[in-house]
Amino acid sequence: MPAVPDEDALRKLISRELETIFYEKAEIAIPVLVFVALTSVKRITAGLNNLAEGVIRIADPATPLSYRLQARDMNELSALGNGLNHFMNRIEPTVKGLMRYPTD
Repeated sequence: MPAVPDEDALRKLISRELETIFYEKAEIAIPVLVFVALTSVKRITAGLNNLAEGVIRIADPATPLSYRLQARDMNELSALGNGLNHFMNRIEPTVKGLMRYPTD
C-alpha cells in the first residue's frame, strides 16, 4: 500500500502547484492586459486630441462660423463635440446679426 503524505506535505504540494498555475497564466495575461491598456489609452487620447484640434480651429478667426466638429472622430467625447456643434448652431445667427449691424 502506498504511503499517504502527511497534511503539511500535501499543503506544500498544492501550494507549489497553484503557484505554478498562477505564474503560467500570468505570463499570458499580463502582456495581453498591457496591450489592451495601451490601445485603450491611445484610442481615448485620440478622441481628446481630435476635440482639442477642432476647438483650436473653431477659435481661429479665419475659420468660418459655419465650421462644425466631426464628432464621430472623438469616441467617448463625441457627446461633448455634438454639444459644441449645437452651441455653434445657436450662436451663429446671433454673431452674423451683430456683424451686419456694427456699432460705431
